Amino acid sequence: MHPADRRLPGRRANGRAGTHRVLAGHGGAGGGARRGRAAARAEAEDASGGHQQPQPADVRGVAGHDDRDAEGRAGRSPAGHRIRHPRARRRQAHARCRRARLPGGRGVHARARAGRGAGRAVRGLSLPANAKAAAPLPDFCAPLSRSLGEAFGDLPPAWRELAHGLEPLQHRITEAVDADRALFAIAPARPFRAFELLAPDQVRLVLIGQDPYPLPGDATGLAFSCLRGIPASMRNVYAALEQAMPGFRRPAVADLEPWARQGVLLLNAALTVRMGKKMAGTHLGLGWQAWTGGVLRALYERRLAAGESLPVAWLWGKPAAQFLDAATDGLAVPAERVLRARHPSQDFKREFPPQASGHLAQLGRLLSPPVQW
Repeated sequence: MHPADRRLPGRRANGRAGTHRVLAGHGGAGGGARRGRAAARAEAEDASGGHQQPQPADVRGVAGHDDRDAEGRAGRSPAGHRIRHPRARRRQAHARCRRARLPGGRGVHARARAGRGAGRAVRGLSLPANAKAAAPLPDFCAPLSRSLGEAFGDLPPAWRELAHGLEPLQHRITEAVDADRALFAIAPARPFRAFELLAPDQVRLVLIGQDPYPLPGDATGLAFSCLRGIPASMRNVYAALEQAMPGFRRPAVADLEPWARQGVLLLNAALTVRMGKKMAGTHLGLGWQAWTGGVLRALYERRLAAGESLPVAWLWGKPAAQFLDAATDGLAVPAERVLRARHPSQDFKREFPPQASGHLAQLGRLLSPPVQW
């Protein structure tokens, strides 16, 4: 007898005193009887339809189908003390990625597709039968297709007069851009479009950007303007306009040509850029800032010499402020004609909307007639 298999005083069901056995574990002498009773109950339930389908012996884990010796099973929980439900097997199959699939990796309950080669379904979007394709972009959104020296010929005479004395710098920039154009696509097709839309004496407000948008079709020759949607910086600008002007309605695209035709000079510090992803700033080292800064300084000097009011500069971000400070260094620029704000695309602290609201109110007082945003 096993040392742990001993009898202790107890009481039978009829109330008489007796003994009962205390087993050391499931592998004791009573394990076989329990397994036999569990197997008998399982067979009776299968025969009576108690389960969704009959359970094979190897699934139930009946001890009679286990060829291992009793010593190997000692101390282990017998498989026959529970009946495995068929859903448990399905859950295990899902965990092992054995779920039944249709061709193409689609589930057995997936909806039927419209036909071979059908694209991804878009829920909640229905296009009318007569829907038209998007209008093609204008030619100024295309890459530069000629020498920059020829593009300099687009500069109107009034602006060419202000650029007098910058010819050596102009030739150096032309050589660098033309050499780069032999290897990369360059944007935009009309780098001097900001000067084409208004004359120097029509400039009332100056907005300064860094360089054109580098993605294909985004650059328009105007700083911050885009005909393929609304860039992140302009989304925040439009949000500030909505907050400051309750009747303002955000447009579908950031087309800023109407601003330019009201006297807003949308000037990038660099007028060209390599086209493509992660190409922003690729032409900042070619001398563009010295040329555009020289033209802007000549405009300020002419206004001061004639006793005319200077344009208001609305500067978004530190680079724009540094650019204007360098261009107007030594000139008597009134402080009220320079409005400095955080850049809208880097406004993590949400400082731009309140700053823009105050600046828009100032612009309404300084500019007559006010700009129709």
